[in-house]
Amino acid sequence: MTWLSDIGDYLQTAGYGTVGASIHFYNFDSLTQNDVALIPFSIGEYNRVISKETTNPKPSGLEVAVRNSDAETAFNKVTSIYELLRTVSNQYIGSTKFIYIVADASPGFVSESAGNSFIFTVNFSLLIQ
Repeated sequence: MTWLSDIGDYLQTAGYGTVGASIHFYNFDSLTQNDVALIPFSIGEYNRVISKETTNPKPSGLEVAVRNSDAETAFNKVTSIYELLRTVSNQYIGSTKFIYIVADASPGFVSESAGNSFIFTVNFSLLIQ
């Protein structure tokens, strides 16, 4: 979970919440209404040489979901995270070197939960050295 932890710490440092309190891995916390969930997913293999130092980098996917009691706040937060992460290129975040982080699409509305929380998400493709 190193790269996922590094992304969580990066978002915490950027002011999006606190890992374990309002930034969660794999799912939302059932007790927190205004939070961010970082959900990894598999996107296959990448069997190419990018440079002498980067052979067969690891591709991954990341869904960033934001839940908030206010729809505008949720949308603004997921859009801000989208702007922060989609510019990552050939950069270390924590101990992980990301060759790139690319947004698969713009952030979008997913649902309104039974507890009157609004959920917005954005998906990213990542290539990790």
